[in-house]
Amino acid sequence: MNARNHFFICILALLCFASSAAQNYPINAATNGTTILTCQGTIYDSGGPSGNYGNSQLYTVTFCSSNGSQLILDVLQFQIENFFDDLFVYDGPTTSSPLIVQATGNQIQGQSFMTTGTCVTLVFDTDGSVTNVGFAIDINCAFPCQAIEPQIAVDPLLTLGPDDEILACTGSQVTFNGSALFPENGDTYIQSIATSTFEWYVNGTLVFTGQVCPAQKRWSHRPNPVRPRSV
Repeated sequence: MNARNHFFICILALLCFASSAAQNYPINAATNGTTILTCQGTIYDSGGPSGNYGNSQLYTVTFCSSNGSQLILDVLQFQIENFFDDLFVYDGPTTSSPLIVQATGNQIQGQSFMTTGTCVTLVFDTDGSVTNVGFAIDINCAFPCQAIEPQIAVDPLLTLGPDDEILACTGSQVTFNGSALFPENGDTYIQSIATSTFEWYVNGTLVFTGQVCPAQKRWSHRPNPVRPRSV
Protein backbone atom coordinates (compact mmCIF):
# COMPACT_ATOMS: atom_id res chain seq x y z
CA MET A 1 0.00 0.00 0.00
CA ASN A 2 1.34 3.41 -0.94
CA ALA A 3 1.42 6.17 1.65
CA ARG A 4 1.33 9.74 0.41
CA ASN A 5 3.73 11.67 2.60
CA HIS A 6 4.60 15.28 2.38
CA PHE A 7 8.13 16.32 3.22
CA PHE A 8 9.35 19.86 3.15
CA ILE A 9 12.63 21.31 4.23
CA CYS A 10 13.02 24.48 6.23
CA ILE A 11 16.42 26.12 5.96
CA LEU A 12 17.09 28.63 8.70
CA ALA A 13 19.53 31.53 8.46
CA LEU A 14 20.29 34.04 11.18
CA LEU A 15 19.70 37.73 10.57
CA CYS A 16 22.90 39.54 9.68
CA PHE A 17 23.52 42.15 12.34
CA ALA A 18 25.53 45.22 11.46
CA SER A 19 27.67 46.43 14.30
CA SER A 20 29.11 49.79 15.21
CA ALA A 21 30.17 51.52 18.39
CA ALA A 22 27.30 51.31 20.89
CA GLN A 23 25.97 54.61 22.24
CA ASN A 24 23.32 55.80 24.66
CA TYR A 25 20.42 57.80 23.23
CA PRO A 26 18.20 59.62 25.76
CA ILE A 27 14.79 60.83 24.65
CA ASN A 28 14.79 64.29 26.21
CA ALA A 29 14.59 68.01 25.41
CA ALA A 30 17.97 67.97 23.67
CA THR A 31 17.03 65.16 21.26
CA ASN A 32 13.38 66.13 20.83
CA GLY A 33 12.49 66.59 17.15
CA THR A 34 15.77 65.17 15.88
CA THR A 35 16.64 62.24 13.63
CA ILE A 36 19.50 60.03 14.80
CA LEU A 37 21.45 57.74 12.47
CA THR A 38 22.70 54.63 14.24
CA CYS A 39 23.22 50.90 14.00
CA GLN A 40 23.82 50.05 17.64
CA GLY A 41 23.01 51.60 20.98
CA THR A 42 20.52 51.86 23.82
CA ILE A 43 17.55 54.22 23.93
CA TYR A 44 16.66 55.62 27.37
CA ASP A 45 13.96 57.89 28.74
CA SER A 46 15.03 61.34 29.94
CA GLY A 47 16.29 59.89 33.23
CA GLY A 48 19.03 57.97 31.46
CA PRO A 49 20.33 54.59 32.65
CA SER A 50 19.81 55.23 36.36
CA GLY A 51 17.24 58.00 36.94
CA ASN A 52 13.50 58.46 36.64
CA TYR A 53 11.97 60.37 33.73
CA GLY A 54 10.19 63.67 34.39
CA ASN A 55 6.61 64.87 34.44
CA SER A 56 4.80 66.69 31.62
CA GLN A 57 7.12 65.52 28.87
CA LEU A 58 6.27 65.12 25.19
CA TYR A 59 9.32 64.16 23.16
CA THR A 60 9.58 62.77 19.64
CA VAL A 61 12.78 61.22 18.27
CA THR A 62 13.33 59.34 15.01
CA PHE A 63 16.05 56.70 14.60
CA CYS A 64 17.22 55.58 11.16
CA SER A 65 19.76 52.92 10.31
CA SER A 66 23.12 54.26 9.24
CA ASN A 67 23.61 51.52 6.64
CA GLY A 68 20.21 51.27 4.95
CA SER A 69 19.02 48.17 6.82
CA GLN A 70 15.99 47.50 8.96
CA LEU A 71 16.04 48.18 12.71
CA ILE A 72 15.40 45.84 15.63
CA LEU A 73 14.27 47.14 19.03
CA ASP A 74 14.79 44.90 22.06
CA VAL A 75 13.02 46.20 25.17
CA LEU A 76 15.35 45.50 28.10
CA GLN A 77 13.39 47.49 30.68
CA PHE A 78 9.98 49.11 30.56
CA GLN A 79 8.30 50.54 33.64
CA ILE A 80 6.26 53.73 33.28
CA GLU A 81 3.13 55.02 35.01
CA ASN A 82 0.30 52.75 33.96
CA PHE A 83 -2.52 54.36 31.92
CA PHE A 84 -1.17 57.92 32.21
CA ASP A 85 2.26 57.75 30.58
CA ASP A 86 2.74 56.25 27.11
CA LEU A 87 5.43 55.32 24.63
CA PHE A 88 4.35 55.30 20.98
CA VAL A 89 6.48 53.41 18.46
CA TYR A 90 5.91 54.15 14.75
CA ASP A 91 7.19 52.06 11.86
CA GLY A 92 8.78 54.85 9.87
CA PRO A 93 10.26 58.36 9.92
CA THR A 94 7.21 60.27 11.22
CA THR A 95 4.22 59.95 13.52
CA SER A 96 2.13 59.47 10.38
CA SER A 97 3.86 56.12 9.86
CA PRO A 98 2.04 52.94 10.94
CA LEU A 99 1.83 52.51 14.71
CA ILE A 100 3.75 49.44 15.91
CA VAL A 101 2.70 49.72 19.53
CA GLN A 102 1.33 52.13 22.14
CA ALA A 103 2.64 50.95 25.50
CA THR A 104 2.07 51.88 29.12
CA GLY A 105 2.86 50.30 32.48
CA ASN A 106 5.16 47.35 31.83
CA GLN A 107 3.32 46.08 28.74
CA ILE A 108 6.30 45.57 26.42
CA GLN A 109 8.94 44.50 28.94
CA GLY A 110 11.11 41.86 27.21
CA GLN A 111 9.50 42.23 23.78
CA SER A 112 11.22 42.87 20.44
CA PHE A 113 10.08 44.78 17.38
CA MET A 114 11.46 44.99 13.84
CA THR A 115 10.81 47.79 11.39
CA THR A 116 9.72 47.16 7.83
CA GLY A 117 11.85 50.04 6.59
CA THR A 118 14.94 51.87 7.75
CA CYS A 119 13.48 54.20 10.39
CA VAL A 120 11.49 54.11 13.62
CA THR A 121 9.90 57.04 15.46
CA LEU A 122 9.39 57.09 19.24
CA VAL A 123 7.08 59.47 21.09
CA PHE A 124 7.21 59.57 24.90
CA ASP A 125 4.26 61.33 26.57
CA THR A 126 3.99 61.74 30.35
CA ASP A 127 1.37 63.43 32.52
CA GLY A 128 1.87 65.95 35.34
CA SER A 129 2.45 63.56 38.24
CA VAL A 130 4.04 60.22 39.16
CA THR A 131 7.18 59.04 37.38
CA ASN A 132 9.05 55.74 37.23
CA VAL A 133 12.35 54.20 36.16
CA GLY A 134 11.29 54.37 32.52
CA PHE A 135 12.78 52.29 29.74
CA ALA A 136 15.94 50.93 28.20
CA ILE A 137 15.63 49.73 24.60
CA ASP A 138 18.49 48.26 22.58
CA ILE A 139 18.50 49.29 18.93
CA ASN A 140 20.42 47.39 16.24
CA CYS A 141 20.58 47.20 12.47
CA ALA A 142 19.75 43.89 10.86
CA PHE A 143 19.51 42.87 7.24
CA PRO A 144 16.58 40.60 6.38
CA CYS A 145 17.40 37.08 5.28
CA GLN A 146 18.48 36.66 1.68
CA ALA A 147 16.53 34.24 -0.49
CA ILE A 148 16.98 30.48 -0.05
CA GLU A 149 15.80 27.87 -2.53
CA PRO A 150 15.58 24.46 -0.79
CA GLN A 151 16.64 21.38 -2.77
CA ILE A 152 15.83 17.74 -1.89
CA ALA A 153 17.47 14.58 -3.27
CA VAL A 154 15.87 11.20 -2.45
CA ASP A 155 17.69 7.87 -2.14
CA PRO A 156 16.37 5.61 -3.59
CA LEU A 157 14.78 7.74 -6.30
CA LEU A 158 11.01 7.79 -5.83
CA THR A 159 8.00 8.97 -7.83
CA LEU A 160 6.45 12.36 -7.25
CA GLY A 161 2.66 12.66 -7.06
CA PRO A 162 0.55 15.35 -8.77
CA ASP A 163 1.04 17.76 -5.85
CA ASP A 164 4.82 17.13 -5.71
CA GLU A 165 4.37 14.74 -2.80
CA ILE A 166 6.75 11.78 -2.56
CA LEU A 167 5.08 8.38 -3.07
CA ALA A 168 6.65 5.60 -1.02
CA CYS A 169 5.54 2.21 0.21
CA THR A 170 4.50 2.08 3.84
CA GLY A 171 7.40 0.86 5.97
CA SER A 172 10.08 1.51 3.34
CA GLN A 173 13.35 3.23 4.23
CA VAL A 174 14.20 6.41 2.39
CA THR A 175 17.05 8.88 2.85
CA PHE A 176 16.49 12.55 2.09
CA ASN A 177 19.49 14.76 1.32
CA GLY A 178 18.98 18.48 1.78
CA SER A 179 20.76 21.20 -0.13
CA ALA A 180 19.99 24.73 -1.21
CA LEU A 181 20.63 27.43 -3.78
CA PHE A 182 21.41 30.96 -2.61
CA PRO A 183 20.50 33.31 -5.48
CA GLU A 184 21.25 36.45 -3.45
CA ASN A 185 24.48 35.19 -1.86
CA GLY A 186 26.90 38.04 -1.27
CA ASP A 187 24.36 40.83 -1.73
CA THR A 188 24.58 41.76 1.97
CA TYR A 189 26.22 38.73 3.60
CA ILE A 190 27.70 35.34 2.73
CA GLN A 191 25.46 32.26 2.65
CA SER A 192 26.49 28.61 2.46
CA ILE A 193 25.39 25.12 3.41
CA ALA A 194 27.76 25.32 6.38
CA THR A 195 25.93 28.35 7.82
CA SER A 196 22.44 26.89 7.29
CA THR A 197 20.26 24.70 9.49
CA PHE A 198 18.06 22.05 7.88
CA GLU A 199 14.72 21.08 9.45
CA TRP A 200 12.57 18.27 8.02
CA TYR A 201 8.79 18.19 8.41
CA VAL A 202 6.33 15.40 7.68
CA ASN A 203 2.65 16.37 7.59
CA GLY A 204 3.51 19.61 9.37
CA THR A 205 5.47 17.96 12.21
CA LEU A 206 9.21 18.46 12.73
CA VAL A 207 10.82 15.01 12.55
CA PHE A 208 14.52 15.65 12.05
CA THR A 209 17.18 18.37 12.12
CA GLY A 210 20.23 17.98 9.90
CA GLN A 211 21.21 17.98 6.25
CA VAL A 212 20.57 14.23 5.72
CA CYS A 213 17.25 12.86 7.00
CA PRO A 214 16.96 9.05 7.27
CA ALA A 215 13.19 8.39 7.11
CA GLN A 216 12.32 5.07 8.76
CA LYS A 217 8.79 5.66 10.02
CA ARG A 218 5.34 4.58 8.85
CA TRP A 219 2.95 7.18 7.48
CA SER A 220 -0.49 6.36 6.18
CA HIS A 221 -2.37 9.57 5.49
CA ARG A 222 -2.34 12.32 2.92
CA PRO A 223 -0.43 15.39 4.10
CA ASN A 224 -1.09 19.06 3.57
CA PRO A 225 0.32 20.87 0.49
CA VAL A 226 4.05 21.49 0.63
CA ARG A 227 5.22 24.95 1.59
CA PRO A 228 9.02 25.32 1.59
CA ARG A 229 10.05 28.26 3.73
CA SER A 230 13.12 30.06 4.89
CA VAL A 231 13.78 32.32 7.86
